[in-house]
Amino acid sequence: MNFARVASRIEALRANIEELNPLKESFMFESPIAVGILLGVVALAIAGGFYIAYRLMQPKWLPLPGLVAKYVAYAGWPGTPQKIATCLTQAATIIGQTTKSTPAQMQQLLAKVYVSVHAGETWVDSFGRTIGGELDDNVILVCNQSLDVLCHELCHAWDFMFTGNADDNHTLWPTNGLSAADQQYRAWLASSGL
Repeated sequence: MNFARVASRIEALRANIEELNPLKESFMFESPIAVGILLGVVALAIAGGFYIAYRLMQPKWLPLPGLVAKYVAYAGWPGTPQKIATCLTQAATIIGQTTKSTPAQMQQLLAKVYVSVHAGETWVDSFGRTIGGELDDNVILVCNQSLDVLCHELCHAWDFMFTGNADDNHTLWPTNGLSAADQQYRAWLASSGL
């Protein structure tokens, strides 16, 4: 076997391979622009993964029967979407009457709210307070499982929508009709058997 001949053939094959390899001296691995593009694609893929994970963790809002509003309830909640729809409709009717709001205003309010039914009657909020309901992002009514605070949280949403202030301390509620609405709704709910 002639080693010189084998070595020259290997060298010839290596030269042919280098000639045929378009990536050998291309901009792909040697250009800072290519490296930047590659890092950008990787960063977008990672960001996309985080976005998909975030979207998968979001609640699946479901439509309420006969309403534009949507709801989500914890697994095992003994109520029904119809109960939420009935309570929300009654709360809106009462608020409309006590605040002298027009039906169009109440429809506008109902078109923007979401109802989230929380497990249990009370829980501790991020401020360390024990609560039975809260208004998130001025449109999500977070309610206890009995829904007795639904009207109260809808009152906060009404306040925010029509005055620009959710009135966390209920300062104007005795004069603008919202205290009366909250009391009437609780009385209605207690007598409704829902």
